[in-house]
Amino acid sequence: MDLRQLRQSELNQQKSDRRKHIVSNALHVFFDIGIEQATMNEVAAASRVGVATVFRYFETKKQLVIEAAQLLWENEHHLINHYLPDDFDDFNGLRQLEHILFVFKYYYQERPGVFRFLEQFDNFIANEKIDVIELENYEYRVLTWKEPIFNAIKKGQLDQTIRLDFDKEVFYLSITHLLMSLASKLVIRGQILSSDLEVTGEAQLDFVLSMIIDHVRLK
Repeated sequence: MDLRQLRQSELNQQKSDRRKHIVSNALHVFFDIGIEQATMNEVAAASRVGVATVFRYFETKKQLVIEAAQLLWENEHHLINHYLPDDFDDFNGLRQLEHILFVFKYYYQERPGVFRFLEQFDNFIANEKIDVIELENYEYRVLTWKEPIFNAIKKGQLDQTIRLDFDKEVFYLSITHLLMSLASKLVIRGQILSSDLEVTGEAQLDFVLSMIIDHVRLK
């Protein structure tokens, strides 16, 4: 590599680093202020760059929001092992699936802002009428959570703790939508009616999770 190529490589790396820096700070701003409420000026201030620099990397707020959501899923995927026991690999498939799904409960307890952000993101996407093609990279990162769930199911079907007669794709989409919706409702809307005070969010998540596990358990 000659000096010109080396310099170009360094410039490309600087641009990549600055882009990541802006996205990371944007994610913090969206968490703190809300996606709809946050402005590009506030993102620029948090990133300690001029707003023109933000627009140089992201022509629209839409692009920045989508990349921030992608970063969120990347970060959270790397954290999943934090919530799993050290001897996770020694468990049968059903117990592995149970531990993976209970991550939703841990997130509800320890990282409720994630559900708040994702609810806002879904609303933003719907309001902006963003085409699915623009969300391909986002969807790819979301589906990284699919692999550990499918691996646990496969192991459970082999060790005869999980039944064979159900559609894994339908199961995956249904349970993730159900758990995300319930957790988001509990985080964002909280206790609206007096009867809501009688049962905790944890108890509701425990109940739904136990139903899911019972559904796939080989009787």
